[in-house]
Amino acid sequence: MQRASRDAGVRPQHIGATAAQLRDAIDEYRRLFRPQQIEQMRRFREVALQAMQRLAAFEPRLCGALLHGDGPLNHVRLLLRADTAEHVIMRLSDLHIPWRSGETTLTHAGDRQVAWPTLRFLAGDAQIELVVLPLDAVSDPPRDALSRQRLDTLDEAQLTALLDADQRASMGT
Repeated sequence: MQRASRDAGVRPQHIGATAAQLRDAIDEYRRLFRPQQIEQMRRFREVALQAMQRLAAFEPRLCGALLHGDGPLNHVRLLLRADTAEHVIMRLSDLHIPWRSGETTLTHAGDRQVAWPTLRFLAGDAQIELVVLPLDAVSDPPRDALSRQRLDTLDEAQLTALLDADQRASMGT
């Protein structure tokens, strides 16, 4: 949603809708016309949870399109906190996970754009992206590129609760 809006030069405030309203509309569309995507989203969120559990030492937080389901569902972006990217690389090596490196640019306070080291790998058909932030990133968290507010994230417990709620809703209870 963010990329499409930015590419088109449209911000939610230009059309009189909040990001939450746009996400609600996407959810409604998905329920009516793409119900198979609800299962896909749940499956990829479970993959995200597994990755978070294996990388728990780095305090992973889910963010991006999969969090709200408003972008590519198979793209799992996790924010990690570590002294260096090498610490995460060592953990991936311990887990025998082949990876490739890159950078991801995130917006921070004052509209600062900062490029962070990123490690990418595949888990089945999920594309996992680990953005490695410094340990002190809590004092200057990434911002949503559209709203300029603190980026929405979920920790492991919050993602587990979301999956549980989705499971209950699908069972009709």
